[in-house]
Amino acid sequence: MLVIPPGLSEEEEALQKKFNKLKKKVRVFLRIGAM
Repeated sequence: MLVIPPGLSEEEEALQKKFNKLKKKVRVFLRIGAM
């Protein structure tokens, strides 16, 4: 996991959330593809 330093700007937080969503999608996609 990435360590998020305190005092992030809202923009950086939004990017972090987008990145986490993307990783979850990729994980689900890989799981389905592996079946």
